[in-house]
Amino acid sequence: MADLILGIDGGGTTTDCIACNLQGEIVGKGTGGPSNHQTIPWERAARSLIEAIERSLGGCRNENVISICGGMAGVDWPGSGKPVLDLFHRLFPQANALAVPDVAIALHAVTEKLPGVIVISGTGAMGYGEDAEGKEYRASGWGYLLGDEGSGYHIGRKGLQAATQAFDGRGPQTRLVEYACESFKVGDLRDILDIIYGGDWSPDVMGDFTPYVVKAADADDEVSRKILQDAGESLAMVAVSILRQMDALDNTIPVGLVGGVFAHAGPILHKGFSEALQSRAPKAITILSQHSPILGALVLAYRKYGGADERGFRRKVAESLHKS
Repeated sequence: MADLILGIDGGGTTTDCIACNLQGEIVGKGTGGPSNHQTIPWERAARSLIEAIERSLGGCRNENVISICGGMAGVDWPGSGKPVLDLFHRLFPQANALAVPDVAIALHAVTEKLPGVIVISGTGAMGYGEDAEGKEYRASGWGYLLGDEGSGYHIGRKGLQAATQAFDGRGPQTRLVEYACESFKVGDLRDILDIIYGGDWSPDVMGDFTPYVVKAADADDEVSRKILQDAGESLAMVAVSILRQMDALDNTIPVGLVGGVFAHAGPILHKGFSEALQSRAPKAITILSQHSPILGALVLAYRKYGGADERGFRRKVAESLHKS
């Protein structure tokens, strides 16, 4: 049986594992439950990891695994990855093993070499970077109560605020009044109060309204266009903050854009991001991520093993992921 590399993307909801050979060909996939051991008991996180790993290996033996990398939510400071590493060493005592933050595998999925920066915008938002020596830098990621500017939550909340202001006559008219009623399936905007302040509320409620802000902006709604423009500028400042921490505002560095907001918010947000970034870091190169973060986990596992053709391995894994 051929030697195998394992890459894991472990999050607060699901855990994905991919097994591939040294040529970058995927031989198995597995999924388990949540594995953020900072938010759930370690025993449950470990079960999720083992489940995803076993499913990815199928009929292959543990002895065939030569390197494994877990990109894990909850591995955020020195020493926090120890339980994960201990599990990897117990399952695969013969293998090289890494446990890194989930944002690190997202970065290495975007860029082939350091330094590099990513800005992530989904329901939340944050930025992460590594310099040429692998030193880590972060910005944003303060959560929806303290930050997350430019996130899906932030855009959705701004859109709903604009709708309420227009409804009252406190702000400019906007299609968002109509779209808010459509989104929440109510006949009167005030009826959203029971939903927003109800017991089942979560930040996702705000994030779910973001597509309606994009829809209104595409229909030339000026209020919505301004919301997306501002969101793009806020996200650019996350990248600028990291580049400033690196003392690299004047350097040619890739800045990867990761997450659902960048994928779906459209040209207005991207234009706001690009203009704000270029005005402060004119040599930065913006890259819209085309790859799953698990690509980064597999590349880091291959690098830890000491593979001889990392570029070829990356290319083949990327092709395999797109086909699967």
